[in-house]
Amino acid sequence: MNSHGILKGIINKNTLNIVREKCLNFLNNNPKINNYTNEISKYVENIEELINPKIIKKIECLIDDPNPKLCAIELHIQKAGCNPIPPHQDNFYHCVPHNKGIKFLIPLNELNMHNGGLFYSDSNVDFEILKHSPTKIENFSSFIEDKIFKDLDLNYTNYSLSEGDAAYHFLNSIHFSKGNKTANDSLFLVFRYQSRNVEINELLLLQYQKCYEEHLEMMRN
Repeated sequence: MNSHGILKGIINKNTLNIVREKCLNFLNNNPKINNYTNEISKYVENIEELINPKIIKKIECLIDDPNPKLCAIELHIQKAGCNPIPPHQDNFYHCVPHNKGIKFLIPLNELNMHNGGLFYSDSNVDFEILKHSPTKIENFSSFIEDKIFKDLDLNYTNYSLSEGDAAYHFLNSIHFSKGNKTANDSLFLVFRYQSRNVEINELLLLQYQKCYEEHLEMMRN
């Protein structure tokens, strides 16, 4: 099974408009937030309404679980002219079985390769987790270095997402952006779901914790 996909026109646009306005109000009141927050659900009370029964059914099928758990909701801000997001795999830090966790990206504006849209590796859901290194990027702890990334024999897909669309990827999928090369900010939400009572890969978790500590040290210096 491919590690990513798209659902066209699955989001209710009226709900999307309400959520977008509340997210914009939140950002206007919190100008220090530049690229990411995982606390947006505290301020946008109806944000979970974006995940309608059709999406839930899709999640249940993808991770083969009739009762998936919503673990996090993140608001990502791609500022005009911002730097690229380096290649990485989310499961380097979530550390769950490759087919038991998934993320749904919902854009709050049209999103494509030019304004911060993500590129996803055309790989299977069980693609191996590669070595990651610490970054000096705030709120972004780890990435796959060029010497590893450039040797991968993979193709990558970027979805041009319109309002109402959603994209998803499994946690082992490699993904990145080329930055926002336009004059306007871009916003998207990411909902993370996983099966309940999954076992954490303790070895992988130790590797991530070491990387994260090195990231913090680099940020302090």
